[in-house]
Amino acid sequence: AVHARAHLAAPRTPRRPGHGDDPPARARADAHTHTHPDTDADARAHARADARADARADAQADTGGRCAWLEEMTDLIWYAAYGTNLDRARLGCYLEGGTPPGGARATPGARDPRPPRDDRAVHLPGSVYFAWESPTWGGGVAFLAPTDPGTSPGRAYLLTHEQFSDVVAQEMHRPPGADLDLAVLGGHRSWAFGDGRYETLHVVDTLEGLPVVTFTAPTSAPLDYRAPSAAYVRVMGRGLRSSHGWTASRAAEHLLACRGIGPDWTASALADVIEDDG
Repeated sequence: AVHARAHLAAPRTPRRPGHGDDPPARARADAHTHTHPDTDADARAHARADARADARADAQADTGGRCAWLEEMTDLIWYAAYGTNLDRARLGCYLEGGTPPGGARATPGARDPRPPRDDRAVHLPGSVYFAWESPTWGGGVAFLAPTDPGTSPGRAYLLTHEQFSDVVAQEMHRPPGADLDLAVLGGHRSWAFGDGRYETLHVVDTLEGLPVVTFTAPTSAPLDYRAPSAAYVRVMGRGLRSSHGWTASRAAEHLLACRGIGPDWTASALADVIEDDG
């Protein structure tokens, strides 16, 4: 795996597709019309094709036609992790299936269980905070506030569209199998496809011509801060060390600066847990 560092620019102000002062004009040509379908399945397929064409047209209108990666909407994107998925083995549970060390819940894995094609140490715009109550880890988990000042350490994995969709589904405790329509992100930089804790996607930049995408909680429904468990700290710390080459003390400093870490965690206690990677 390649571990070159990339500093990513801050995203534009998040908004949902189609929400703005003036909705973007449709640019779909009349030539996109179809003959009458013979079956219901054909009708559904045509409807999906129309929806994809509309999303591309909207994105082009919103960016002045400059959405090169969208036009080619390849099968590959960079997924930017900032919590326990910083650890490649923990992400592997979402791809291959299994239970992460210290976790209480197994995941079925992705339709395509192959490992990421590449990964990079990156710095994402914004700050990380801990919130919610995870049934897997027994404490708070990490979320990203991408419009906050500063940057946060992350790890970008090169995944297929299908793999990324399956990771998002499992993060929401849903079975994998449905592809997200990532085409809308070409023009909007952010998309809330639901109200769940990890159902707001952000394009934070591009890397080698491909979009770098992460997911987090919606700003419209803030979560209660909650400190992470020792098991969560251990896995996240391992990910910070393996991706960025940090010491346990450096990783502990980052975690201690995150909102929601709570008064019970100290720098030395965090470092001890991260150092004890057994």
